[in-house]
Amino acid sequence: MEALAPKKLCRKQALIKGCLQISDFPRYGQLGRSGGNVEFRLGFAFDEQGLAIVKGEVRNQISLVCQRCLEEVPHNLVARIEMAIVASEEHASELEKLDSVVVEDDTVALVDLLEDDLILSVPEQVCPNPEACKFTPQFQFPEEIVEEKRPNPFEVLGILKSDKN
Repeated sequence: MEALAPKKLCRKQALIKGCLQISDFPRYGQLGRSGGNVEFRLGFAFDEQGLAIVKGEVRNQISLVCQRCLEEVPHNLVARIEMAIVASEEHASELEKLDSVVVEDDTVALVDLLEDDLILSVPEQVCPNPEACKFTPQFQFPEEIVEEKRPNPFEVLGILKSDKN
């Protein structure tokens, strides 16, 4: 696997792009059948606060199994990436609005930058039109609620009481 030096790339304001084999992604590869390579495009730069920032996207064609009809559904997966490169967990916890990756020895594997975002971008519902799926639950509601009048067991007591008056 290819290792990157993100801070060095940020100093150069580098843009890298390329393809990786699906076999390089052990966790993502288990989610479905992938149709080819994982394409990526990443830009490295420092922000106004001096944080090393990685922005870009990752693309892959994957076939996922619908949980209702159990048929494979092809899906063009696009994961947007925007994260800060930090040196410690403490620094990562200080960042509120930005995802972060902890890089302790100034290098990080390219797969480590990409795989989590790929996994998180896999949709929960894979059928493009869930209403058309033949296993979508059908809900039927009555048009009008009809209350059935049941006999009151104490009605006789009411009649006896009214007769005494």
